[in-house]
Formats: sequence, structure tokens, C-alpha cells
Amino acid sequence: GVATKRGAVAKIEELLDVIGDHGWTFAHEIAHLVYFHIDDAKAARFAEIFERARAVGYANSDYALKNDHELFAVSYTEFLRQRYRLPGGPISDDAGVRDALMTFFEDLGGPR
Repeated sequence: GVATKRGAVAKIEELLDVIGDHGWTFAHEIAHLVYFHIDDAKAARFAEIFERARAVGYANSDYALKNDHELFAVSYTEFLRQRYRLPGGPISDDAGVRDALMTFFEDLGGPR
């Protein structure tokens, strides 16, 4: 998939995959689009989580620690996997990064 500030795309074959190696590709790309447009306060809050994640080396992949928007997109798909109790959810850590990320996405969704 690919995302820019103006749009997000993924292969149509990947739209329904929520379990495979490329599961949630479109959600990952949409997450980039969201991150490019969230307000400054939310972006600053996420940047703090990203810096903590980098400091402790927490992420399900090195790719997620590449930059803040990759951590956002990767973590969003992990959030979805956790929410729907699917394989590949976030890995727990002693520094509380996973919990901070999951709380961030819960809060981003607003009240239920």
C-alpha cells in the first residue's frame, strides 16, 4: 500500500485480509492519512509515545520504529487485531509503551 497527505491505496486483494502477513494493509495506509491530518495536540502526544518506544526499543518490528508515522500506522493495525482478538496483536512491554499506544487509539476513537 501507499499513503500520502491526499490519499491512501492498497491492492484490492488485501482489503479483506485481516490475518495474513499483509492483513490490514488498507487500514495501515488509512492510518497514515489520519496521522498526516490529526491536530497538533494529538500529534504531540503521539510523538512522546514514539520517543519512549524508540528509547526502549519497543515495537513489533524494526519497521515500526522507522519514524513516528510508521509506528502510528503499525500500531493502529495492532490495535485492530487486539480489538477483534486476532493473531498478531501488540506485544506487551515493561515500559508501558503498548498500553500507551492502545490507550491513544481508544481515545482517538472518542466516546462510545
